[in-house]
Amino acid sequence: MGLLEFGVLLFLGALWSTAFLFLRLGTPEFGPAALVGVRITVASVIVVGYVWGTGQTLPDRRDWRKWLLVGVVNTALPFFLFSFSELRITSSLASVMNSTTPFFGAILSATWLRQTMSWQKIGGLVAGFGGVLLVVGWDQELHDVADYVSALAALGGGASYAVVTLLVRRLFPNASSVTLAAGQQVGAAVVMAPIGLLLWPSVNPGWVAWTSVLILAVFLTALAYLIFFWLVARAGALAAMTVTFLLPVFGVVWGSIFLSEPLGPVQVAAVQSGPTASNKTVQVPYIFWGGDIATFLANGDLKTKPGSTYQQMGLDMQLVPGDDFVGQVRNYVSGKSPMLRGTMHMIGLAGEVLGSDPRTKPVIVLQLSWSAGDHIVAKKGVKNLNELKGKKIACQQGGPHVGLLYDSLAAAGLNREDVEI
Repeated sequence: MGLLEFGVLLFLGALWSTAFLFLRLGTPEFGPAALVGVRITVASVIVVGYVWGTGQTLPDRRDWRKWLLVGVVNTALPFFLFSFSELRITSSLASVMNSTTPFFGAILSATWLRQTMSWQKIGGLVAGFGGVLLVVGWDQELHDVADYVSALAALGGGASYAVVTLLVRRLFPNASSVTLAAGQQVGAAVVMAPIGLLLWPSVNPGWVAWTSVLILAVFLTALAYLIFFWLVARAGALAAMTVTFLLPVFGVVWGSIFLSEPLGPVQVAAVQSGPTASNKTVQVPYIFWGGDIATFLANGDLKTKPGSTYQQMGLDMQLVPGDDFVGQVRNYVSGKSPMLRGTMHMIGLAGEVLGSDPRTKPVIVLQLSWSAGDHIVAKKGVKNLNELKGKKIACQQGGPHVGLLYDSLAAAGLNREDVEI
């Protein structure tokens, strides 16, 4: 593998790693089948349009059975398995399962293609997977049969990628990378588009879910597969498969920062536990939450003001943004800040890292806010729940408020289709 191919491999790893993030954002509202149907259909239109527009060779219609097989194994099946798995497991664990692709590829190369596996290749695969575990950790948090089934589904997705990467070499040895990308996308769309329509969600997904699916289709499917098959042609199938070793390196970071998923053991490894800084001014994080109005009021400003409630208590604090919870944990562990600010859920996600050193084991000193019961607030003119029919309602996605809303609508004789959520 030359320098150009290695650079493309790194870029593809960074690009593809974000798929797990967008799957977590889109799957709960679309469901696995509908999400895959939209993703593949949009991607197939883009790739076929690109091939046709650039005057390159389109897939031969006489080989439709082969393209259908490749599309199902390479796209429809793994996309569905990963979307299904992330209803239960974290995107970090899904990326670990995905990184097993080169192992399946090596086994199939030796048994199916009769290729000799050198000790150097075997050692490289073991080292690569070991690096994945080092970065991500092995904190599965699998509690029941459904969790294990989800993990096995993600493992099956990794195996599917290995099977098809070798399969295309046998079925289409002379096809170009763009022809391969177009053929497998069309084959997958033929299978998944009808299934997606059949299993379309009863409530239309919101803009966040739609945006996530479109990003998955345009950048992480159409563009990514054009790059991947180019890499297969230039560097070989097994070398191209090692891109899955790179996905967790990026994917675990995206999952921790944007989805508040549990931190792996090495994500803060470069930060050594240390005593809290002895500066007079104490750095305290705040988060974008209504309850922190009390913090600003008591402090007087970002910096403690003379005469403020905190100043009268003998405190001198500098309030700093804390929505980057991973950054918060790093600052706390290193001693840069003596406090963590977050929901009980956020702090619980970092429990393993925080509890690994007795000096960083957290103690709750303040509960700033809590729910005294959720409420529905309406604009002037809406006098009762029945008048919500035809109205648009804003609600925290996936929060407990959704249940209150559905119960309230039912009490008024309305259903979800009567309002826009």
